[in-house]
Amino acid sequence: MAAILLCQDLELTAVIEVGYVGARGDNLIRPTNANYPMPWDVVSLQTTTAGAVNPARPYRSYTTITMRETTAISRYNGLLTAFRWKPSRDLNVTLNYTLSRNQTDSTNDRDAVDIPQNPKNPGLDSYADARTNRRHIFTASYVYELPFFRQSENAVLKHVLGGWQISGITMINSGQPV
Repeated sequence: MAAILLCQDLELTAVIEVGYVGARGDNLIRPTNANYPMPWDVVSLQTTTAGAVNPARPYRSYTTITMRETTAISRYNGLLTAFRWKPSRDLNVTLNYTLSRNQTDSTNDRDAVDIPQNPKNPGLDSYADARTNRRHIFTASYVYELPFFRQSENAVLKHVLGGWQISGITMINSGQPV
């Protein structure tokens, strides 16, 4: 992360940070159907067995045999930015924005969506945006200290009603890829 201090005096501060994050995943877990009928076997059988699939399977007495292999890959690249601003003693604002891309050829090893169409060559399946990909992520957080009773002469009012804050977090991000 690189930070640039825009303004600094005793009370006011503004800082911008910019950074890059990259991650590479190799040999990740992928589900595979070890008993998946090859499409060419099913087509050749349809003429003789009226569309039966089981005779085309390697293990004819079973349907799906799910196993796990370590052949999947993933890549993540992200540009991270942050802006921190304190315009007064009473207010702090932080804005964060991330532009990223998460790509893989197997997002999840727990369901059938990622089972390759050809288990003998899983590399033929598409390498695309992961289901966990969020291209745009924006977050804002803010804290405002209420000025009421902060400087009160009455100690009870100052300690009970002074020093209260209003704060919040706003998060906006793009949805899942279609």
